[in-house]
Amino acid sequence: MSAKDSTNYLDIFLTKLENFVCWLLFGVLLVVAAHALLLLQIATLYYVATAMLVCPRTPLSTNVRVASVVLAFIVGIAFRLI
Repeated sequence: MSAKDSTNYLDIFLTKLENFVCWLLFGVLLVVAAHALLLLQIATLYYVATAMLVCPRTPLSTNVRVASVVLAFIVGIAFRLI
């Protein structure tokens, strides 16, 4: 096994891990949004919007998506939604 093959396997593993974590976070945010629907509708909108940003199929570049998610979490903390 050459160094190039091991790097390729590492990239594949990290890509699959990133997708798994993104889908897991997407699901958790949707479950939290469903629970928040009973309490605050604005919180539900926030959690669904954040879930859409986290979703791996969002057609945004990685840098824009990361910046948007960080901004969404800062807004959530500022408005006490998190």
